[in-house]
Amino acid sequence: MFKFVCYLFLCVFSLGIFAQDLPPSDVQLVNATLVARANSNDGFGLPAGSVLGIADVKINNRGDVAFDIDVIGGEATSGVWFSASGTQGRIVYRSTVEGRLISDPSLNNNGDLVFSQFDFGVTDGVFKFDSNTRATTMVIRPEQNQAFSFSSINDIGTVVTRVVDANGDRSFRYVNGSQARTIAREAVKEPNGTTLSYLFRPVLNNSGFVAAKVRRGERDQTDESQPDTIRLWKPDGSFEVIAVDIHADPNSLFLGFSNSVGISDAKHVVFTATISGDKKAIFLFGEGKVKAVAIEGQGDLEALEAFAPVVNSKGLVAFRGRLKSGKSAIFTGTWDGFNAVVKQGDLVPSDVETAKIYDLADNQGFIGGLSLNDSGLLAFHAGILSKDGERFLGQGIYVLSTTTPPAGR
Repeated sequence: MFKFVCYLFLCVFSLGIFAQDLPPSDVQLVNATLVARANSNDGFGLPAGSVLGIADVKINNRGDVAFDIDVIGGEATSGVWFSASGTQGRIVYRSTVEGRLISDPSLNNNGDLVFSQFDFGVTDGVFKFDSNTRATTMVIRPEQNQAFSFSSINDIGTVVTRVVDANGDRSFRYVNGSQARTIAREAVKEPNGTTLSYLFRPVLNNSGFVAAKVRRGERDQTDESQPDTIRLWKPDGSFEVIAVDIHADPNSLFLGFSNSVGISDAKHVVFTATISGDKKAIFLFGEGKVKAVAIEGQGDLEALEAFAPVVNSKGLVAFRGRLKSGKSAIFTGTWDGFNAVVKQGDLVPSDVETAKIYDLADNQGFIGGLSLNDSGLLAFHAGILSKDGERFLGQGIYVLSTTTPPAGR
């Protein structure tokens, strides 16, 4: 929280120092919709003084939007914000203990949310908000010294979360009502003889498939020299290996993987890998094959940024990166090509005036991860400035309609 307050101070302090006009040819007016805005002295859909931190915004196939809030109205209270498609959103949950934090919520197509409430070393459990009844219930009650992270929910109400037990070992747990089972666990030998030393972030789709990066090895063997694989689990707990790095197979194309992956309801899996030349690339698994979507240095893509790519059921991928001009941008792509759909300095609407994506020298402009639904609606989070760059307007949550990029790079 201290870091983010400092970030806000730097934003305001640096306006007069770094502000500069962009050449008109470098700016586009983006037809995005402002969903919410947080700022110190005003806001849209949020009370003045609210702070979003690095909130990852979520959008479902109905167009509902949700995200977590670090500070509500200047108070030491965090919460969850939800908007049904086409309606003004509101805060639907506030932390029940002062100082507690809320995880990034997961949002299914019924408008159900799951999230955890926690503080460092303390967890209150995993909660579900039902947008139809407006009720919040606990769906996973913590046992002694447990912690939960990366909880997600699908349309049939299955929740998957990563659990850390009293020994510090992680596991992936399926929960549906009173039924619960574990599909992967660290430090336990699997039927194939493999032992996992680290489980990274799991992602869940509506068919109950789960994808994640895992690291092989005995307990505490977690350094980068250990073999890494990308797995796709079926609902029955069996899995297939989608990709392995050179520590698992010396002939592999992949030198290593970033920690988080994305999944679609069509069982696409998207991930970031390092390849020869120390370049990072976005790869998409689908139709039984793995192919590159974007590689650093191709086209106008200078570098990928360290946030997980996402994919929808049409095979459209969205990811964050930096252009060769030095500006951060959001890209969409398929196996046939990719392009930037919004970048720093682009003009966007706001509730007070035409704004632009934060483009000063001290910040990437875009904040947190992305979300993409099956209609191609992209939800993102960005800092925004006045059009002339003189005033900080806060943090904006936006929805943008994307189209499949043209073939070629």
